[in-house]
Amino acid sequence: MLMAMAGGLYTAHRLWPQPAPPVVQQPGGEKADFEAKMLQNLGAIENLRVYGNVGDIDEARGVAEAVDGEDAP
Repeated sequence: MLMAMAGGLYTAHRLWPQPAPPVVQQPGGEKADFEAKMLQNLGAIENLRVYGNVGDIDEARGVAEAVDGEDAP
């Protein structure tokens, strides 16, 4: 039984594909892409609390304009 197990493990090791080496990311690569996307959507992100609480986009724009006119505490 041990010989069969050893033979099976050896065969599986020889036939099983080796995993590909990990891809080395350039420093700041994914983070820079994420930050670029954040900058593209900055207006929507700044008004996310407004857009989440209204029924349609026209109402959201009106509320956003009103909120932008308020002074921050």
